[in-house]
Amino acid sequence: MLDTLKQAIQTFIDRTAGDADGRFETPLPSLSVSRVTYPVMPNHMIYRPTICIVVQGAKEIMVGDRVLEYGEMQSLIVTFEVPALGQITKASKEEPYIGLNIDFDVTILRDVMEAMEQPPRPVGDGAAGVFVQNFDGVLADCVLRLVRLADTPKAIPVLYPAIMREICYWLLTDRMRPRSASWRYRAAMPDA
Repeated sequence: MLDTLKQAIQTFIDRTAGDADGRFETPLPSLSVSRVTYPVMPNHMIYRPTICIVVQGAKEIMVGDRVLEYGEMQSLIVTFEVPALGQITKASKEEPYIGLNIDFDVTILRDVMEAMEQPPRPVGDGAAGVFVQNFDGVLADCVLRLVRLADTPKAIPVLYPAIMREICYWLLTDRMRPRSASWRYRAAMPDA
């Protein structure tokens, strides 16, 4: 799955941006892809509800006093708008950072929640709204289909909502919660 997803993203970037680095929008309303060939210093940003997936390389995000590190085939899930400091920590010309962001469509998310027999309940402490987990299985399959959909713009109006509903469903079932075995956390260093 990793090689297939990596190739799909790389093909899209090569076709639309050549060998440029950066974040690139796709024809899909919520999907952007990135390729960066060097580590990036920390940037202040507002993270909106999103899932950020690392396909190759590594990233780090500081939220309050927590630092979350995530790498290949792991995802950062943000369930509410939050200020943070983020950076790409592993990238090179030989092995560029490759990732993608999927912004949550609130309307689709709400529809999926209303259709569920048992709506999800919050899990863990207040920090559960920003966490890292492994990216695999059915969720990875859905995201691969979403990336491939960028190559067929005429199919987007028909297929995009269904794939996004599926992504939301899998995230809202047993996936939308931190799992200690799949993410690394360390306290941020206090300012001197």
